[in-house]
Amino acid sequence: MKKRMKFSVQLAACGLIVMAFLAKGNAQQAAAPKPPAASPAQVAKPAAPSTAPKASTPSAAAAQAPAAASSPRSAETGDRVVLKVGDQQATEGDLQFLIGRLGAQAQQAITQQGRRPLGEQLAVMLILAARAKSHHADANADFRRQVEFFQLQTLAQSEYQTIANEAVVTPEDVQQYYASHNTEFEEAQLREVILRKKADDAAADDPGLTTLEAKTRAGEIRTKLAATDVSKVAQEFSQPNVVLFDPRPRAVRHGQLLPDVEKAAFQLKDGEISEPIEIPQALILVQMVGRRQVGLPEVTKEIESTLRQQKVDAALADLRNKAAIWMDDAYFAAPAPASANPQTAPPKDSTLPPQH
Repeated sequence: MKKRMKFSVQLAACGLIVMAFLAKGNAQQAAAPKPPAASPAQVAKPAAPSTAPKASTPSAAAAQAPAAASSPRSAETGDRVVLKVGDQQATEGDLQFLIGRLGAQAQQAITQQGRRPLGEQLAVMLILAARAKSHHADANADFRRQVEFFQLQTLAQSEYQTIANEAVVTPEDVQQYYASHNTEFEEAQLREVILRKKADDAAADDPGLTTLEAKTRAGEIRTKLAATDVSKVAQEFSQPNVVLFDPRPRAVRHGQLLPDVEKAAFQLKDGEISEPIEIPQALILVQMVGRRQVGLPEVTKEIESTLRQQKVDAALADLRNKAAIWMDDAYFAAPAPASANPQTAPPKDSTLPPQH
């Protein structure tokens, strides 16, 4: 009986090989005979079906039809066998299973290039696997440990997905979360000016401003912003890699800015400009252009995702609490902090192992 490939332990390796192949893109296609060169638009997407009368030359699909009809069937599943390598074989169901678990980019490449590149790489994988078996690589302890770990990982991922599917979020849950986290959905239209500071030990020609220069420049910008057209101020003061000033405001919500910047920004009234906010690398000015409350329909999907993850995390925490978990505290102890005193470091010719 022909051996049927077991995807439960080979799927990840196959996926890596397939992705490595797909990453080569046109370079792989160049090795095969090609029709006359097509335009970029024709290469980017499949051509629409032609309504012209069919030529006498049989199409690729028609040419493959007799082979498909005569393809053997798997004695185990009854599926049509589409690939054989020695005494190993893969069925149509195997390939569909694999394709369904590849990423969107890989699936799109297969749609554009066809399934042959996948089949060719799958054949290479089976050849290499058979060769490894002939060398008894599957008897190696590290190999067995790797297979066992992969099986555990696959089982865990499957159960995680089951828990996620069982985490039901109702419209009432969404409404309640939105009402109790109202401030999270306040959106500000902010205009930012960033003045890059030089490090204290920077060379004279390094980009940036000294702290004094940055504060002086920030004061000038702040004064002119209050009385002059924004685009003119940006044109006057913008300096590549030194003063970053985009006159267009951007939408920002709570949690998307540095804490000090957010605190200053959301205290501003419409049109107000903050005092310079100092961070280690820069001075920042923020102008409040306007604000609004994001409506529930706009953030429903976001809230659903947040609540579903909370339910999954709670389920995992419950499983952990109920499980008998033990860890060797000495083995899992946090690493000792690195010494700040260079004199305590081992000498260069020390026989101690390097610290990572």
